[in-house]
Amino acid sequence: MVGVLALQGNYQMHANMLAKLNVETVFVKKTSDLLKCSSLIIPGGESTVISKLMVKYNLFDSVKDFSINHGIFGTCAGLIMMAKNTLKEVRTLNVIDAEVLRNAWGRQIDSFTANIEVDFDEVYDFKATFIRAPKIMNISKTVKLLGSINSEPVIIQEGKHLATTFHPEMHGDTLIHKYFLKMVGEID
Repeated sequence: MVGVLALQGNYQMHANMLAKLNVETVFVKKTSDLLKCSSLIIPGGESTVISKLMVKYNLFDSVKDFSINHGIFGTCAGLIMMAKNTLKEVRTLNVIDAEVLRNAWGRQIDSFTANIEVDFDEVYDFKATFIRAPKIMNISKTVKLLGSINSEPVIIQEGKHLATTFHPEMHGDTLIHKYFLKMVGEID
């Protein structure tokens, strides 16, 4: 069962994407919910709020421990939560060896949609929406770059963890969710 962190942000649209792929979902609001999961999605939203709510509901350490043996997919704010460093004052899980800069693509009014190329051993076109998106500033050699726009990394993978700077759930294309599910053995 795939968990979707449901404290704040766009968690319902991720659940809808998983339903399109016939994957059972649980909304994770407390540690007992997380214990039912074989992998986790951390949605976009507001990273400061998500971080504070994870601490308030005693999920921060549980998710950190969960990440040792289970895959996590973070989108936008989810990427910020997964990063080693945000170059700002957000407590992160430090599960992907990357530095990110919050809201680096601009304010809400600067949000945009663009077609990007995603390389999952075959190159695919993907319509990506960037909303107050972070930029990936540095990645270690253990992090695999899977897609970029204007030479800026926008989708990365380290081991069983996947992260995007954009919102892949916005347009109904299941490509990236399907890649994550295959990556963690949820589907063939």
